[in-house]
Amino acid sequence: MQVEKNPRARGVLIEVLGDTKDPALVPVFRREIATKNHEIAFWAFVALYRIGTNQAFELTRNYLDRARTTRVVQGTYE
Repeated sequence: MQVEKNPRARGVLIEVLGDTKDPALVPVFRREIATKNHEIAFWAFVALYRIGTNQAFELTRNYLDRARTTRVVQGTYE
């Protein structure tokens, strides 16, 4: 997934994979939600929310905490 450099394309890939709701993909989305790119992190958040496991929800809570306390400048977290 990280080979794809276009944030929109990565977002689409994450969205499609997230639609599977496969808990085995949580490690993939964990990497994506930690990225500085806001768009990619958002789609990873959505995918994890859809998966709905305790581990996925913990990652979504961490994302929301980061989103509340961090500025987004030109599409990236600072």
